[in-house]
Amino acid sequence: MRKLAIGVLTVVSCLSNVIYAKDQVSSIRNVDFQSYLIKRNGLTNEGCGSEELPIKNIQVVYADLMGDGNEEALVEATTCAMGNGGADIVEVFKLDSRGNPVSLKIDDSKLPAQDLYKGQFRTPRLEASNGKLTRWFIQRATGGPPFKETKRVITYQWTGAKFIIDKVQDIPQETDKR
Repeated sequence: MRKLAIGVLTVVSCLSNVIYAKDQVSSIRNVDFQSYLIKRNGLTNEGCGSEELPIKNIQVVYADLMGDGNEEALVEATTCAMGNGGADIVEVFKLDSRGNPVSLKIDDSKLPAQDLYKGQFRTPRLEASNGKLTRWFIQRATGGPPFKETKRVITYQWTGAKFIIDKVQDIPQETDKR
């Protein structure tokens, strides 16, 4: 009977550890990404102004992009070194089994970069759309009047190890009558 009680206690203890680990993994919303990125990238306020933080702007969006029921964090951050050019840190994070943020690879190698990002104006943005990771940017207007800009939307799928390109769409934007 004593062996059975110890066995039940061990199973209960293991189950509580599994539940605790599940709660840890789902707490990506508790990560202070500004502090994490400053430390990870060794950022200082040198060149930023004495009162300014090395990260001027940060946006974090949460979504389940891997289809595992846990949220990932889409992080866009602008350091003071970037000025007004848009975010220079654009990444997707998950938490590892110990609760540490891990950057997930976004693989664009399916298409040549000079074709994929042709006409890119400013930094591409990350979004979650219908459970998929998307990256988009506005392509510079080309040709003569009427000038037409397009929004290039790159949709990714999760392979189990990285995000790869699923499809690329060019969406016409409003015509500018310069």
